[in-house]
Amino acid sequence: MAVTAIPEGYTTVTPWIISRDTAAVIDYPKNAFDAEEVARVTDARGRVGHAEVRIGDAIVLLFDADPAWPPLPAFLRLYVEDARTVHGRPEAPGGG
Repeated sequence: MAVTAIPEGYTTVTPWIISRDTAAVIDYPKNAFDAEEVARVTDARGRVGHAEVRIGDAIVLLFDADPAWPPLPAFLRLYVEDARTVHGRPEAPGGG
């Protein structure tokens, strides 16, 4: 069975929003963009450990930040065919 780099239903770049109130953040795209809530996993305290909403043909991932973390506005998940090769590439010129 062939394995693909991008899971079915996802796009190459997938935004990942980390917030202090993910439940409220999920409501925004649902109301504003008719997003469909695809998944939500909560812990015993009601904190969102993982959630997904579909906006058009894209999935947005979300989860609650740990209270001890500094503010983290978002991550981008980038699906590539060969992660080792991409990770091993040198930084772009001037990238530090």
